[in-house]
Amino acid sequence: MQPQKQSGFVKALRGLYETAPLCRTPRALSPRHYERERTALFVKLVIIPRLAAFRQKQAPLKRRGPMPKIYSKAGRAGCVQLRKAQSTGLLVGVYNSTQAGLDAAVGACAWSTVCEVHSTIIGHATRRWALDWASVPEQWCEGCKGI
Repeated sequence: MQPQKQSGFVKALRGLYETAPLCRTPRALSPRHYERERTALFVKLVIIPRLAAFRQKQAPLKRRGPMPKIYSKAGRAGCVQLRKAQSTGLLVGVYNSTQAGLDAAVGACAWSTVCEVHSTIIGHATRRWALDWASVPEQWCEGCKGI
């Protein structure tokens, strides 16, 4: 078996490792303490620099806040709630406007309430408002007002 070739850097580290003083105290070391000191020196001279170099190569993960929740009720993109309104008995949905692609229909509103039967859309600033308005479609949907 042939010995492995070593780079100049590894040879220099090995030289430091073999010639560096092992203990700060002048007293003689037992074999167990001697090995412990050699291991600590090896970690300082070899392992820690390699870890530092490895960490510099990796790109840090950047998270800018929590991951957005993806809504998809009943297989519909952006749907938070889909139910029948008690007053009319018709299907009404609450959607995240961005995820459902309703931005053009409701403008800058983040949440939308949709009458699924009459395709009427109303925009809301908060999710709570959208959920509240879903229970009374006869107040905002022209088709549901006659029912």
